[in-house]
Amino acid sequence: MVSEIKADKKDFGSIGDHSKGDAATIQGAVGAQHTYIVEERNVIARIINKQLEEDEYVKDRLPMVAESDDLFHVMSDGLVLIRLLNEIEKDTVDMRTVNIGSNLGIFKVRENINLALTAAKGKIKLVGIDATAFLDKKPHLILAVLWQVARLLQVQKI
Repeated sequence: MVSEIKADKKDFGSIGDHSKGDAATIQGAVGAQHTYIVEERNVIARIINKQLEEDEYVKDRLPMVAESDDLFHVMSDGLVLIRLLNEIEKDTVDMRTVNIGSNLGIFKVRENINLALTAAKGKIKLVGIDATAFLDKKPHLILAVLWQVARLLQVQKI
């Protein structure tokens, strides 16, 4: 099942002009529209590539192509988010409790995402975001989480 999810290279919105640059617009199930700035996605992907470039747990997933939708596919199982949280504060998530492997079932993947989101609750705001946002690869929700994580990573360097 996870292999099918990872192989699902769905379209993450049509790119159009926006007042702040190129933006992708995603049509929701009941007619809602969500928009994100493409450069935002690119910057966050570059930050993650740089921050985790030598991480042994995610070396098979990185580097991402910043100008593509790789970010959403890489984030879909929670492991990269766990490693980013551990970069912010060491041992935020105990790696012995994380499900690691290339062929994880959906329940193990959901467990990883829930571990990451539970650990992130004290550090960032997670209103309306749960494991389903990552499993369904909802770009606007994934970017909402990653923007806050990226901000914390960059503030640490000051």
